[in-house]
Amino acid sequence: MSTHFHVSGTGITGPLARRASGNYKWWVLITAIFGAFVSILDATVVNTALPHIQLAFGTDLHTASSVVTGYLLAQGVVIAASGFLATRFGIKRVYLLSLALFTFFSALCGLAWNIESLIFFRVLQGAGGAALFPLSFSLVFAAFPEEQRGLANGIFGIPVLVAPALGPVIGGYLAQYVDWRWIFYLNLPIGILGIIICWRMLHESE
Repeated sequence: MSTHFHVSGTGITGPLARRASGNYKWWVLITAIFGAFVSILDATVVNTALPHIQLAFGTDLHTASSVVTGYLLAQGVVIAASGFLATRFGIKRVYLLSLALFTFFSALCGLAWNIESLIFFRVLQGAGGAALFPLSFSLVFAAFPEEQRGLANGIFGIPVLVAPALGPVIGGYLAQYVDWRWIFYLNLPIGILGIIICWRMLHESE
């Protein structure tokens, strides 16, 4: 079942237009923030933890750096297909699947037993979550009428802009005072909550 709504210069039409008022659009915004935040946060959260990962697995810094570059490269490759997949299968379905895959592979990253498995799971985490940012923006754009998109984009932009700066701080603190694995476990409650909200509150079509 495909998504039946259209975006025009004056707003949206179709089933989503009737849901663009009231609480629905705010649930869309919350869901979009969850996905975009964790996806962008994980691009930088590992940076300051690399020495701890290097020490834990007895590897060199060059190899440990692949934990960062593998994630970013996987996102860059897969993100181009997010628009096609959303058109083919629906934005909610692809977004929900992307958030679920991101959360699942975050858990596996935390459970990694050597540097090779960590790099492998990070690549899958990046690929799985690649659609989160572009589709979260699409969700917000479609859910809000034209006159409220500036407000919505402003609210949406705050965590998106803050996430890259918070990443090294959070990653460094967890690696130093808790355990570097909690860098990835941190995604689990955020991801699960986002999945629940998306599953229960967002609608694909009527």
